[in-house]
Amino acid sequence: MDARPPLRSQEGFGTIQEIGYRVTMNSQSKPTLVDVAQAAGVSRSTASNVFAHPQRVRPAIRQRVEEAARSLGYLGPDPRGGRLRAGKFNALGFIIPGTYGLVNLIESPYGRELILGLSDACDAAGVSLTLVDGGGEQANTAVANALVDGFVLTNTRDPGLARTMAQRALPFTIIDMPAAPEFPSVGIDAHGGALEAARHLLAQGHRRFAIVSVRHEPGPAIVHPPGRGRRLHDAFPLDEAKLRGYAEALAEAGLSIDDMSIVESVPWDPEIGSAILEAAPDATALLVMSDRQALTVLREARKRGIAVPGALSIVGFDGVPEGAHASPRLTTVVQPIREKARLAAAMVLGLEPHARHILPARLHIRGSSGPAPA
Repeated sequence: MDARPPLRSQEGFGTIQEIGYRVTMNSQSKPTLVDVAQAAGVSRSTASNVFAHPQRVRPAIRQRVEEAARSLGYLGPDPRGGRLRAGKFNALGFIIPGTYGLVNLIESPYGRELILGLSDACDAAGVSLTLVDGGGEQANTAVANALVDGFVLTNTRDPGLARTMAQRALPFTIIDMPAAPEFPSVGIDAHGGALEAARHLLAQGHRRFAIVSVRHEPGPAIVHPPGRGRRLHDAFPLDEAKLRGYAEALAEAGLSIDDMSIVESVPWDPEIGSAILEAAPDATALLVMSDRQALTVLREARKRGIAVPGALSIVGFDGVPEGAHASPRLTTVVQPIREKARLAAAMVLGLEPHARHILPARLHIRGSSGPAPA
């Protein structure tokens, strides 16, 4: 029991505690502003002013309304209501790519860098970051109902998501996907980075290659043996651009990508090392489209006693911090992941002018690549 003496309203409604008890007992929902006004013996508008414009209310009445609110457990107006009326939520929505889901996004070194870049812009703008599930049948509903002021979208095959965002008339930017000229977007020179990676290995004397590509739908690794007319089962435009870069460099050296094994896997697949090493046992060089996969292959090679780079060179793509601490340190194509995300978010939030940006991707040579074995 509350030991304080009961506070009576001037209009004769009884004690605040008594009325709070009756309101609570008569309602299964949380107390509302109307309940507080009734308990304090004031109008709804007066109670509203206590929370929104306290300077407009006499101290004695303000104190009575605050006492009523505390007694009822009322924490204040739902901020969504005011934001809905104002059309402003002070939040940016990031649509999680593909069908990866929240756990895989956060576990991914690449995903972590994306979130950090988005957060950089959100902190600068003083807004929150909302993660929106972009996979499955619920994706369009999630986008339609998200309490945000704009979106950043990356790597999706669902054209309905863009339509839903357009119907909401909210600003959005696109990362790593083709976009119409009127849409702000941020991408990387994936073709150029992949071209540089393959040329580096060719200059080291390598002629027997294999490729690891990124699969964007859950499932086991897909092995594409050498052959003409192959197509990746589950590639986004970014992956196709990397593949074209690899193919161009190989062609410059008189080699054909059709003669190279390709394995597609989700980035978190622990078996990708086994899959690529068994699909291409004679390869002396691996071109891997993500650092997370490259690091898994590196661990598997070490487990099998395969010397890197003595017997096998590995080049990744992304430039995540973990690559610099691997043993040996990972040679990789570094893209500005965090800046890419920051720039995309900043355009939505009005911190940067709308534009189409292509950021560089550059090879960083470290310890996981070297001359081809004799």
